[in-house]
Amino acid sequence: MTPPSDDERRRRELRARERSRRGHPVGRELPGAAVPPVVARLGEVLATGTPLDALLEVSALLHEVGGGSAELDTRWLVSALVEHDDAVTTTALAVLSRLLGDDVLRARVKREMRLREDPVPGWAADLDSLVRLAGRTDQTVLIELAEPLALRPMAHLHARLDPADGRVLDGRVVPSGPLSSWPGCGPLVRWAVRVAPTAAAT
Repeated sequence: MTPPSDDERRRRELRARERSRRGHPVGRELPGAAVPPVVARLGEVLATGTPLDALLEVSALLHEVGGGSAELDTRWLVSALVEHDDAVTTTALAVLSRLLGDDVLRARVKREMRLREDPVPGWAADLDSLVRLAGRTDQTVLIELAEPLALRPMAHLHARLDPADGRVLDGRVVPSGPLSSWPGCGPLVRWAVRVAPTAAAT
């Protein structure tokens, strides 16, 4: 990730001062600040899991808040990650920048990413490059997620489509696990299907 420009650095400092006035945590400037539960949950996954675990966790979080109330919705999730500036949330935001279906929120995440100094892991830096189209019909899509030069895919995504409009009706992720079934994996599957038309064939 390229270092922030002077203008970006000034914006970050102004934003940190504003958060401090409002009583929000400012990441490493306030090491004693309480870590939001959603950030702690993501931190555990990123520390002990695989890239697939992280993708499924973010997908499940998006599903959980996707139909939420005014107090707990997708905007809340983005705000919780934006306002806690550390390596965990930087990685999560890199994933969200692709999985989010809302263009306005996606733009907000991308603006925030330009202000972050923590490096993004290689697998998350260009998520679209992981997608390999393995097969497609009017009603199904089979996708491989594979890092460049990897000996084997990290996962296979199976999606069932509405033949009338191509909308994803359901899907699953292999290898299977608690977060790999529908609808929790929905945001991940929908992103991969969205990217698949321009992906390389396997």
